[in-house]
Amino acid sequence: MAGEVVSKYLLKWRASHPLIQPLIVGIQGPQGIGKTTLVNKVKEQLSQHNLNTVFYLFIYFLSHKKNCFFFF
Repeated sequence: MAGEVVSKYLLKWRASHPLIQPLIVGIQGPQGIGKTTLVNKVKEQLSQHNLNTVFYLFIYFLSHKKNCFFFF
């Protein structure tokens, strides 16, 4: 679901900015939050539209105590 929402937004953005190539998308978040899963879903959706996209994943690591606080 999130992959479809992000893909639709990126396709809409691309339609209004056709000269910017490639489209560069940055995603950040702590380990285990689903960044890679999201990128794979979005890549699958965008490949159907031949959209040249580069993804940059920024991963930051939290201590166990901070990680538990972040998720709960």
